[in-house]
Amino acid sequence: THKDNPAYWDAGLNDWTTMGYAYVQQTLSGLTGIRRKRLFEGVWAAAEGVVYPDFDFQQHVKTLDCTDWGTALGVDVGTRNPTAILTVRKASDDRRHIEREVYRRGMSSDEIVDAITAEADATKPEAIYLDPSANDYILTLQRKGYPAVKANNDVIFGIGEVTSALASGLTIDPSCVNLISELETYHYPDGRTESDKPVKEFDHACDALRY
Repeated sequence: THKDNPAYWDAGLNDWTTMGYAYVQQTLSGLTGIRRKRLFEGVWAAAEGVVYPDFDFQQHVKTLDCTDWGTALGVDVGTRNPTAILTVRKASDDRRHIEREVYRRGMSSDEIVDAITAEADATKPEAIYLDPSANDYILTLQRKGYPAVKANNDVIFGIGEVTSALASGLTIDPSCVNLISELETYHYPDGRTESDKPVKEFDHACDALRY
């Protein structure tokens, strides 16, 4: 259970840690359906078919000092769906770390641009990767002087790249609760084949990660 994880539950205080309260009691408790059963109630049998079965919270979630690492942003633009912005740091030895996330729904196009530029101003990325279909946002950011570029939106290729990155030690800051939640539940349809794409839901941070 979540209380077996010392990152979430302080046995000495008999209470949730700050991370545990934010992730379990706020994020996970608000889920519905199968995602709530898997992540909040701990009913794991239905988790068959997840896209990233090698993702392991204990191995891949940690805080790192990324001083002097390179920076890029991955952005999945959403209007009715959430907009996800990930800050990705890369070391000289090719280690990668997801340092922070923005995950917000209900934003206007101007608010989305403002959120991207705010993250860019805070993190100074060498590139900002967006879905090619978000061309208007790419052009707007370029006109403002930001290094926005079209990402490779081949889903199967991108999944392969993320899978390789996880195997090579990709890490994620504990504050990125939405990305962590999606990595644990992003799944293929029943009866999938090797060429199937995952179910198109709860994938916004995962899409930003692929980019």
